[in-house]
Amino acid sequence: MAAINLIIHQIDGFIRKYYKNLVLKGVIWCIGIFCATLLFFGGLEYFGWFSSTVRAILFYTWLFSFLFVFGKLIVYPVLQLFRIAKGLDYLEAARIIGNHFPEVGDKLLNTLQLSDSSSDSGGSLDLIQAAIEQRSKSFKLVEFTTAVDEKKTLVFLKYVIPCILFLGGIILFKPALIVDSSKRIINYNMMFEKPAPFQFVVEQFRGDYV
Repeated sequence: MAAINLIIHQIDGFIRKYYKNLVLKGVIWCIGIFCATLLFFGGLEYFGWFSSTVRAILFYTWLFSFLFVFGKLIVYPVLQLFRIAKGLDYLEAARIIGNHFPEVGDKLLNTLQLSDSSSDSGGSLDLIQAAIEQRSKSFKLVEFTTAVDEKKTLVFLKYVIPCILFLGGIILFKPALIVDSSKRIINYNMMFEKPAPFQFVVEQFRGDYV
């Protein structure tokens, strides 16, 4: 039926935008988490000057934690977006849309359920098709994709941007806190000599002794 196909097309548009928004949110969160963990682990090593074993624990803890977060917040929604992994079905999407638009409510969900039952309806098929056709006209006035509010996702930037600026400031004015400590964590199997807390400066005296 052309009517139900139009409804499905509208829901497909919502689902695509839903997962694109999840990917955007995941990117923002991953950037923030990367900066925060870099500051945390870098700070620990900078002040601790840990052994090779402890640095290895820090490195793999950070690596696997970030890979898990990256996979959960970015890779998995991308797989759902391209329908490689199981994501929202039409009924679940209809519930989300209905909760967002009071004028839609349960009508969209009921329409999909009505369409699924049409094959077993016998002589009432014409009545079901007419009902779906009537509802599809009302759904044309509703843009399902607007149920996804990307502005709410971009709000998280106000937490991430200060973290990025703070990290950038440290790298610019105190690079040893992040750059040197991170290098020691990454190269955990190498030996690094801790710099002495003081230095001897030998000055040569030129002139005649009295």
